[in-house]
Amino acid sequence: MTERTRLGQTALALLQASGLPHRWRGRERFVLLDSDFGCGHVFIEAWRAWRADPERCGRLSVVTVCPRLPTRAELRSVHGEDDDAARCLVQAWPPQTPDLHTLVFEGGRVQLLLAVGDLRSRLPTLRVQADALLARASAIDLDPKLLGRLGRKTGIGATLAIEIDTRQAGETSGPLPADRLQAALRGSGFVARAGSANGVDGGGPGSGTVIATDHAPRFEPRRLPDAAVQGRSAVVVGAGIGGAAVAQALARSGFEVTVLERHSRAAAEASGNPAGLFHAVAHAGNGPYARLYR
Repeated sequence: MTERTRLGQTALALLQASGLPHRWRGRERFVLLDSDFGCGHVFIEAWRAWRADPERCGRLSVVTVCPRLPTRAELRSVHGEDDDAARCLVQAWPPQTPDLHTLVFEGGRVQLLLAVGDLRSRLPTLRVQADALLARASAIDLDPKLLGRLGRKTGIGATLAIEIDTRQAGETSGPLPADRLQAALRGSGFVARAGSANGVDGGGPGSGTVIATDHAPRFEPRRLPDAAVQGRSAVVVGAGIGGAAVAQALARSGFEVTVLERHSRAAAEASGNPAGLFHAVAHAGNGPYARLYR
């Protein structure tokens, strides 16, 4: 079995362990949070499943952390040119910059949000309520704190599917990673389902097992869940940079947006001030821009 085929099968096993495509049926929107983009196998398999399902959700959003953004050539080499979804992904691939990249497909009904960077640093910056979490034991390193942070990014009824590399398990002294993972899951509010382990690529290098879990936190969340949105229309006041960005995000999410602006053109006040390009901006996190400006 080739590496390309194995990674595709692993992605399928993670999606199946998450209860897809059944769980997104009848939903207006379904959100997947993937801990490691890799070369996009999970996204492509989820997109294929969404296309093939006549009862699919209205919108599929995949949020994924990407420690290293692959190049367009690497994606083309891994996925080839035969599959339409992979070809569309390669064509829309963003530049090699450490940003948040939003890619939109199917007229806005399929969205991919790429957060480039380390999982531990990127996860706190993501505002998301995921319906399904997908992870690799190697990426999360069986860290209860990291699992807890993942749990705080979940919506009601969320699931977590984790791939365990059985080859690494056999090479590790002491408790098997699967045992350590079960303990870490229980401490982070995830409960593994009985008999949920599904073999992936029964043998050979990098073979693994997928464990499906349900999010069952021991304590009620401190903050209330976001209020349900009634209707699909919105009004944005102001056509500056902030208003334009909000209007674009809402439109991509299927809202009918009306932008109110008192001037005859957009960005007529602070957003249109050229001197603003040269002014320092204070950042609580002391980010790269603030350091570069100093």
